[in-house]
Amino acid sequence: MGEEAAAATVTAAAAAAASGGAPHLLLICFPGQGHVNPMLRLAKRIAAKGLVVTFSSTSAIGAKLVESSGVSVGGDGVPLGGGRIRFEFLEDGFDGSDLDELMRHLGTAGPAAFAELLARQEAAGRPVACVVGNPFIPWAVDVAAAAGILSAVLWVQSLTEAIQQQIRTIDKATWVFVNSFTELERDVVDALRGVATSPPQPKLIPVGPLIELEGDAAVRGDMIRAADDCVGWLDEHPPRSVVYASLGSVVVLSAGEVAEMAHGLASTGRPFLWVHLIVK
Repeated sequence: MGEEAAAATVTAAAAAAASGGAPHLLLICFPGQGHVNPMLRLAKRIAAKGLVVTFSSTSAIGAKLVESSGVSVGGDGVPLGGGRIRFEFLEDGFDGSDLDELMRHLGTAGPAAFAELLARQEAAGRPVACVVGNPFIPWAVDVAAAAGILSAVLWVQSLTEAIQQQIRTIDKATWVFVNSFTELERDVVDALRGVATSPPQPKLIPVGPLIELEGDAAVRGDMIRAADDCVGWLDEHPPRSVVYASLGSVVVLSAGEVAEMAHGLASTGRPFLWVHLIVK
């Protein structure tokens, strides 16, 4: 599977860069549930190969994970397979909910906060051998490069306003992990691997599908407690009869937009399940 290849690639590179003991990887994620899920799943699969993996994001995400999933921040982390997974978050100071403000804040405060986080690992005797970042936080690759640390990028989705910056910085990474697998998109994967570029581009490695594995729920990354009570209601309806609506955990709708969306869903005349983020 693709994630096995990624884990093997990163394990070998991190082992070569580590000065002693289990290699330490740090995965830093954009603060959105749709980004936390695949990044944390990748972190767990890499840790299972015998590495120490630190999962990181913003301080606000850290607080949500502690509240909703019971993760412990700092320390030695949780045993997982042959390695360990631990959590440590940026001290970035952002507590708002507006996406534009978040992007601006991360662009200005993120690099320094991330550099400080890497320095903390060095001071604690667990220097980072490799950083895995996300296209939405392109500065993570720059900070890693400035510290002489190898890096990879896990590509999940595009964001219109940030796409140009993503493309400009992605070639600084050593690898690009893609949430797909060769058997699903063999022609595309082969074509991208065969593109001749100057200078050379990062190596493309399919790591998907990044879905939860059976029996792999010991470490979770839920920012909001799951509302599992809807499962029984769904089971009462025939297959393909329920409309599902969700805009993710980053988009914040105005009251008028919520009303319009509710009106549209009600107008379908179909049962619907609407996942909506309530900002407190």
